[in-house]
Amino acid sequence: MITIDSILLGFLGVSLSILLSIKDRKVVEFLFKNPSREILKTYFRSPIISGFINLGLSMSLNFIEYYTNILVKPALNISLCKLILVTWIFTALFFVLSSYRIINIVMHIVFKDPTATNERKPDKVLDADRERELKEKYRFKGE
Repeated sequence: MITIDSILLGFLGVSLSILLSIKDRKVVEFLFKNPSREILKTYFRSPIISGFINLGLSMSLNFIEYYTNILVKPALNISLCKLILVTWIFTALFFVLSSYRIINIVMHIVFKDPTATNERKPDKVLDADRERELKEKYRFKGE
């Protein structure tokens, strides 16, 4: 699992640098100017943090297994080992799934046809009355 974590963390770093290198494309410009930028930042942050946590847990489980007879067994309660193992399983699953999500998003961005962006045509611009009507209809109740 340490190898898989390392490979996926490396790929996430590379995909982040790919996004930064293609800033001039319309899709990436839209992402960086839109509130979805914060969502994308969270999507990158969650697998990176969970990957490093999973690396630490994997190394601690390896340490516990390797040195059980020598150092750890008298001082370590078995329930602590189970807690670390359950946490490791959760973080491993979360890391793999969130890595898949961000890799899928990056692949869509990188391989998107630049001519297929949906820009609003001048004839599809809303008039002021229709805009006000839609804002009233879909207004958030707390406002």
